[in-house]
Amino acid sequence: MRKISLLLLAILISAIALSAAPKPTLGSTGNILIETKVSPSPAVSVQAGGKVSLYFGGVTFSGGQVRLYFSRDGSSALDTVNDKAYGPTFVVAHIRAAGVDTTTYSGYSVGNNWINGSIPKEYAGGEWYIKGYDGQTAAVAVTDRPLTVTLLLEVTPTSGPGQAAITLKVWGASTVSGNHVNLSYYQSWGTAGNKTIATFLAVDANGQLTYSMTAPDAGKVVTPGGNQSRAYTTVQFTAKDKVGRDVADFTEYHRGLMQVDGKRQLYLTWLFGNNTDFAVAGPLHVDVKVLGSLIIAGNYFHPGTVTIKWDGTTVVATTTANGTGFFNVTITVPITKIGPHNIIIDDTKIVFNISVNVVPTVVLTPNKGVPCQNVEVTAEGYGFTASTADKKYHVNVTWYYIDWGLSTTKVLITKLLVDTNGYWKFTFTLPHAHGGENHVVAEENDTAHTTVDAIFTVLQGVKVTPNVFSNNGTIIKITGCGLKYATWYDLLIDNVKDFYTADDSGWTVYFKDSGNGDFSLELLAAGFNEKVAKHGVALYELQSEYELPKLVAYTTFTVTSEEETAIMDKLEEIEAALNKLDEYVTSSTTGLPSIKTLLTAVQTAVADAKSALSTQISGLSTQLTSITTYAQDAATKATSASTSAASAATAAAAAKTAAEGAQSATATISTAVYGAIVLSLIAALASIVAVITLQRKVA
Repeated sequence: MRKISLLLLAILISAIALSAAPKPTLGSTGNILIETKVSPSPAVSVQAGGKVSLYFGGVTFSGGQVRLYFSRDGSSALDTVNDKAYGPTFVVAHIRAAGVDTTTYSGYSVGNNWINGSIPKEYAGGEWYIKGYDGQTAAVAVTDRPLTVTLLLEVTPTSGPGQAAITLKVWGASTVSGNHVNLSYYQSWGTAGNKTIATFLAVDANGQLTYSMTAPDAGKVVTPGGNQSRAYTTVQFTAKDKVGRDVADFTEYHRGLMQVDGKRQLYLTWLFGNNTDFAVAGPLHVDVKVLGSLIIAGNYFHPGTVTIKWDGTTVVATTTANGTGFFNVTITVPITKIGPHNIIIDDTKIVFNISVNVVPTVVLTPNKGVPCQNVEVTAEGYGFTASTADKKYHVNVTWYYIDWGLSTTKVLITKLLVDTNGYWKFTFTLPHAHGGENHVVAEENDTAHTTVDAIFTVLQGVKVTPNVFSNNGTIIKITGCGLKYATWYDLLIDNVKDFYTADDSGWTVYFKDSGNGDFSLELLAAGFNEKVAKHGVALYELQSEYELPKLVAYTTFTVTSEEETAIMDKLEEIEAALNKLDEYVTSSTTGLPSIKTLLTAVQTAVADAKSALSTQISGLSTQLTSITTYAQDAATKATSASTSAASAATAAAAAKTAAEGAQSATATISTAVYGAIVLSLIAALASIVAVITLQRKVA
């Protein structure tokens, strides 16, 4: 009985507890208020993408997280097809928390029952409700009234030069039937006023429109001088539909220069202005030399072709300004007179002007070379004080040697008359001098004693004289030039160090020049490989301690043998005889081109024989006596030719004699050496027979 009573008591207690517990809420309920904590919300208009404050104090949530939706209807149910989610997912506890959280949700501040942040800009304008969905599908909180989304205009980029490529983007335009967008801008320069860009432009289903164009060009330039602050003109664009309008600004910077030669602006926001005079004395002074280089860099010019003109007429460079209006170009100063000169920078919309100063100039052509190659150098002077009918001016031109022991050493003193254009010119042979930068100095006898110098770079060189020789014991000379002053060098033949010198203590050292950058070494022509071969001489400059030498000059030479030289000599005799025959055919056989063709073939064959010898083709064994046989046959046929062919017979006989001489001179040489030339000469002399026979028939 007691057990039954306890069971009944437990059942009663459970029933009472269940009847007292609250029923679960399905979804969020209540209204979200706009820009207020007290119902009803005011009428609110906000641009697409603009900020709005939503109050959730009267909303009851059943879930722990909330997602916001844009909706065209004000029902408390979520339309999963047409309602559009936006923003992050918010934690309910963060919304309810005391205080404001500005870091957890990028672009939003949350707390004290508020969510403050941007609405989406991707959707068309008009009336939109905002719903709060917390994960339950039965109900959602919704704003007590819609907010009105209006048109937004954006310009991309927001700054740049006139005529920059820009894009106008319209968001949140109305999509009601018949709506359209008009675009315009306000011009504050020239004829001021509103300027139409385009009208009756349609928007897409989301109320968006994209329009590409180039920015209007105010044609403005920075005022003269340096360190000028970056100036700009504001261009205001307007987009307007039947519901609303919006404006967006484009900052158009004025044209200016960032660099003129070595003068550069310290900050990117500083520029050199239009009509800046770089020719006058002062901190902005720029001197340039004729045929010298001048760097010009500009910013905020019209994107596209930029033409640089000297004195307003002579085009000295064409370059391209990029999309931001920047360009950088190096021009060559043309041949011109001394003093100030204008440079025009034309970007097809405006002309930007600066002035620079041209100073007297000495130009060397070439401006580098090796003394032992007999280099001819032309020195020209530009921009000197010009002679007149009443007053003549001269310049003394001097070569200053590199020689730190005798720094005043100079030669090539030449006195020249300056012409009426301030110009002079003369040519000299490059003197033997130490390697490196030597100076050519010109001094004029005008009042200012105008003095100008130019640099000639002397290079190191080495040569072998003669550069083709045989092992016959003669003396060969190796010479060098352009060696640097007080610098040690090493000389190698065929990559082998064969030569040494010594200091006073007998230590092995290297060598220096013997004066004016030169050196000379005699070599015995003996001991080289008996075959024709190429050899090399290399000059090395010694570097600092622990560094390998530097190869600064080299040359090659060829060593032959006496036997090969004798064969080559006889071939050249045969070639000379054939050339005589060629002269006869050319002058005496007008109208017979076939004879000339055959002679050309003969001469080619002889050349082939010489080439075969020089490259040492071996392995052939035909006897050289065949040459004599063909030469004798050629002479016999030439003798029986007509009188008009007498010269041809004589030439052929000379060829025969030369061939016999070749046989005699090479009687002891192996057939492997001269075999290659035999076949070529047989064909060559056989062609002579054909030529003379044909000539006799024609005669």
